[in-house]
Amino acid sequence: MCKPLGLEELAKLNLFKKNQTEVTSKIAYLIGVKEENMKQFFENEEDEIRILEKSSCKVIRNLNILRTKLLTHYSKTENAFRYDLQNLDRMDLYKDEVKTLDRCGVQIIKANYRVNKYIVDINNLIVNRIDECRNIFPDWLEWKYIRNMFIMPNGTKEDKIINESNKFNTNRAFYPFGCYVNWDPQDEGNVLISDKKFLKSLYAQNNDWFTGEDKVTDVNDSVKTGIYDFIDRNDVIDVVVDCENSDAYRLYSTLNGLDDEKISKINKVILYDDVHTTSAWKLLTEEFRGIIDFEYNLVERLNESKSLVDHKMIADISKEHYREDVGAFIIVSSDSDYWAIIDSIDDADFLVMVEKEKVGHDIKNALDDKGIFYCYINDFCASKVGEFQNKVLDAELKTRLEKALELNAKELLKSVYYAARITPNDAEKENYYNKHIKTLKLVIDDLGNMKIL
Repeated sequence: MCKPLGLEELAKLNLFKKNQTEVTSKIAYLIGVKEENMKQFFENEEDEIRILEKSSCKVIRNLNILRTKLLTHYSKTENAFRYDLQNLDRMDLYKDEVKTLDRCGVQIIKANYRVNKYIVDINNLIVNRIDECRNIFPDWLEWKYIRNMFIMPNGTKEDKIINESNKFNTNRAFYPFGCYVNWDPQDEGNVLISDKKFLKSLYAQNNDWFTGEDKVTDVNDSVKTGIYDFIDRNDVIDVVVDCENSDAYRLYSTLNGLDDEKISKINKVILYDDVHTTSAWKLLTEEFRGIIDFEYNLVERLNESKSLVDHKMIADISKEHYREDVGAFIIVSSDSDYWAIIDSIDDADFLVMVEKEKVGHDIKNALDDKGIFYCYINDFCASKVGEFQNKVLDAELKTRLEKALELNAKELLKSVYYAARITPNDAEKENYYNKHIKTLKLVIDDLGNMKIL
């Protein structure tokens, strides 16, 4: 009988991260991958694909399907046009896409048309509409590389279309699922099998290097299982976070990557922050409102050179355990100072979340020896962290602008008149205010210098 994996073995499975298909499923949909293949390879993304079906992305998908079919069956279709007086809406091969586009308000059918003219029209429609799909991809992704995939080179010139058709049909096995895209065909296998493989290939096609692997791989399912088992076996759990020795954005990715129903069983998340850390910690409390309760503690310093975060955190764990009957703690910190409290409370259950580059071998060995499960928060997929980072940036920008522009427009007007030793009537003040104060603009020069004009 096989022995189930212990906590130590589960921790070591962090080495094997799971590839994501959030990006490739959208690419596959847009380029026109067949439905049966979509279901086979992107089963986990079915909800997102259903959303795409109700958006303007459906137009791009059907235009791409039409273009691929026209390129694949170029001669057969051209002969049907020329000798059988056929058109796309009367040919079984094309009529489904033509009807779908018609329902979406895109009229494809033209009288006395040939294959090249249809391809030119489709190319122009794709060029004009592909940017409507920009917002389905994350901000960290280089959109121009995605966009270029859908733009046929010299797609309005008939001789170039024929060259592209020949290239595609000669190398079709090396195009993603045999669908036409602007691509340098190479024998790479299925490039849409994972976001990681696809983006490495896409960036390479654009003479660039993809460096965002943390955004396209996720922690192994067995690690999540270890966390869920910890939650299920304990009645009251606190998450305690040493903000000095943890990364707010990685913790966001971790919490965002866990099942809402599971993490809603957590009693509360207690943040122990220091004045010298990022403001992101405070905003983190807003991101999971309604799912987890947060308690934010800004720990003041008695001595400017000495933080008291570790001491406060250790003291509060002890208080939560003995006074509030909290039986389990998830500690988020890469520091080893918390080891004393783990070692001294034998009747509490602990799970530890650390960062690979910050945690030492000694503390990992100690956790292994005591049978305490630990995992790396930087292994959780960071694909959604950009949205949170933008909120933090917006908050910081607002704070700094408010400090830099501590001006009241009406007080400014009053001081201007006073300095000029002019006593205006109400009409004069209102006219000057509307013409010269309300029209002020903040401008930025090429060096980044700001001034008001």
